Amino acid sequence: MDHPEGEGDEHTPTGAPRARDRQRGAASQRLLLALSASAILTAAVTLPMAYRAHEGREQTEMDRAAPPPRVLGTAVEREDPSVHGDLYWASSTDGDPTPLHDATVRGAPRLLATGDDVVRADFRLDDRLVHTDRAAPWELDDGSPVELGTPGAETSHSLTVVLTHPDGHSTLRQAFFTHDGT
Repeated sequence: MDHPEGEGDEHTPTGAPRARDRQRGAASQRLLLALSASAILTAAVTLPMAYRAHEGREQTEMDRAAPPPRVLGTAVEREDPSVHGDLYWASSTDGDPTPLHDATVRGAPRLLATGDDVVRADFRLDDRLVHTDRAAPWELDDGSPVELGTPGAETSHSLTVVLTHPDGHSTLRQAFFTHDGT
């Protein structure tokens, strides 16, 4: 078969450059396909890791803002009896402070902490940070009554207060109490 000059099939000397170009093109396509697959796999592995690292940084920043209290009363660590001291409740009407631990509180009580040489008090109600006080008197919501449940339903609660001292060390105070639902 006659071919115009410069054209030929793959087996003729004039067709050799075209065959090499096709081979190079196929090799380039395979290389691009391999690089694309590699990039997709890398993204599939690294993006979730980056997301978890970002979440970890956010959690660390939150933990620095208010250190979580230690869990006391377990078989691993004996409970320190002084941990229940220095926490009180007072009725919004009579105002006389009463020790909070193992108490049954009524109404909308004021929850108080006492401590010497304290610069900050972090109040956690049922393991949830609800207030940070930076000036004495150390009181949850600075004297505002605290809502502790639905009227008519008796509920159990815990109050944990982390008292931070000027030198940076913290003192933990914790009380378990019941709200009578009134």
